[in-house]
Amino acid sequence: TVSVLYWRFSFETCFCCFRLDCTSVDTLQARTMIRRTTVFFALLPVQPAMAVPRAQRQEEAMKAVKQLYGSRWLVGASTEYMKFGQPQSHFVPFFLARGSVDAIYTATVTYRETRYDNKGNPSSTTTHRSVPATKIFTRFFDHNTQIYAGYRRDPKHVRALQGEHLPSVAKPLEEVDVAAADDMNAVEMSLSTLESELDDLLTEHMTALAKKQVRKYHASADSVRIHWEYFKIRTEAVTPVFVPAWIVPIDYGDDQYKAVVCGLRGNVSAPRLYNPEAVARIAAGATFVTALALARMGAVTVFGATFPLATAASALASYYGGFWAAQRIPAWRVSYRRRQQEQRMKANLGDDNASSTGKQKKSKTDSAEWKRAQHADDKNDAPNPHPNPQDPKGYYKALGVSRFASTNEIKAAFRKRAMKLHPDVVGRSAAKASTDGVDMATLNAAYQVLRRPAKRFKYDSGETDL
Repeated sequence: TVSVLYWRFSFETCFCCFRLDCTSVDTLQARTMIRRTTVFFALLPVQPAMAVPRAQRQEEAMKAVKQLYGSRWLVGASTEYMKFGQPQSHFVPFFLARGSVDAIYTATVTYRETRYDNKGNPSSTTTHRSVPATKIFTRFFDHNTQIYAGYRRDPKHVRALQGEHLPSVAKPLEEVDVAAADDMNAVEMSLSTLESELDDLLTEHMTALAKKQVRKYHASADSVRIHWEYFKIRTEAVTPVFVPAWIVPIDYGDDQYKAVVCGLRGNVSAPRLYNPEAVARIAAGATFVTALALARMGAVTVFGATFPLATAASALASYYGGFWAAQRIPAWRVSYRRRQQEQRMKANLGDDNASSTGKQKKSKTDSAEWKRAQHADDKNDAPNPHPNPQDPKGYYKALGVSRFASTNEIKAAFRKRAMKLHPDVVGRSAAKASTDGVDMATLNAAYQVLRRPAKRFKYDSGETDL
């Protein structure tokens, strides 16, 4: 069973479908078992894309980053060893959802008791108690259900941009000056991923709420385990909201990092960079203390050198070694996390490809005006008498990139062109008029083909029926 979701967001306005994960319940077992059901409410109302006006200026963003590092000691990374680049203005996409959750749960409560016999030997007993089926209902709103919809996610950066105030200050996209931004990140999250993220977020919230209810009657329990017998999510609306942010590049040592400043409240999310002077002094001091301990033990020479000379050499080596390591540790940490993420992506690649094959839907529009613009252009619909075999439909030309452009370059080119052609930004009448014969429908078609390696390979091979 599939429920249709009428959903409109920033760059791609389309009819989409949510998978309805329903497990039928055998009539004979209906009284004893209710399977978990995840439902996304059918026929959602149209939610236009919105954006939050920028309140923080460029100078304020730079000041906030410098103040953050200046207020720390060990992880302050003295600004005299840092080089700050020009802050870049971005708009970062989020999904704000509201709806309700209706669920039934049972719980297993565990008590552990330890007793000692006459000889002092311990013996432990474990008691399990079952909590009968309990119904729980709650609603979730835009201010506390916010999911990042971009390409790469850093939890620290996401938390800095989230906030309960976003729904109250968000305005329609056409009322916010997004064209002045250096970049506007596109919505990269698929519907299946959004479904999974929302399900995980609400399940975690409901589990904590259910445990809190059980703890009222079993305060001394050692553990509480929740079992969901019935779990229904009704999503009433999902609204894409673009949040302003300042991206400040930081050169530290031989590596480059970036700090994210919320363009509304000024919250800063920056990497943990260690102060090289503090680390070097700690290393040298530890070496000196070790040398004193050796002196008290009667050491006179170390590796054939006199004790004072060996102490000075060791402290000096520790100082410069600590100074160098303090600048390299953040890069090592980032590299390690990146390798871990790549391994997880490779492990999940097969599952993601298998799940996305049946869920990928053709993009449609919710505006008859767009449909007419897509099919009424005789010049675009007519076959080209001299097609370019390397660009049969002119997709590379529409995006303004070469055939050798990377996926990130294609995404960046699409965002820049969309900011000038999208009706939500420039208006319907202005979107119809294009200087080079490229409209939003053509731009969307080019982006949908060239962003996916498999379709791009077929397109480069000369196939046009994609």
